[in-house]
Amino acid sequence: MTPREQMIIDMRFFQGKTQMEVADEIAISQAQVSRLEKGATNFTDNHGHGISRKAHILAQIEIINCLHQTNTA
Repeated sequence: MTPREQMIIDMRFFQGKTQMEVADEIAISQAQVSRLEKGATNFTDNHGHGISRKAHILAQIEIINCLHQTNTA
C-alpha cells in the first residue's frame, strides 16, 4: 500500500471521515478517493490468489493501528 493509500485508509477508518471530507482535505475528487481506497484494498498474494477485500482491509487496519500505537508510545 502506498503512503497516500495508507493516509486515506487512516482518515476513512480511524478518523471516520467520509470520502468527500478526505477529498477536500487532500485536494482530490471524491471519485479519486474511492479509486485509491479500492486500490488499497485490492490485493493478491505472491501466487496470484486473491485475498478477500474485507480480509485485506482488516489486515491493513491492524497494521495502521500498530503504527498508531508505536507513534503514541
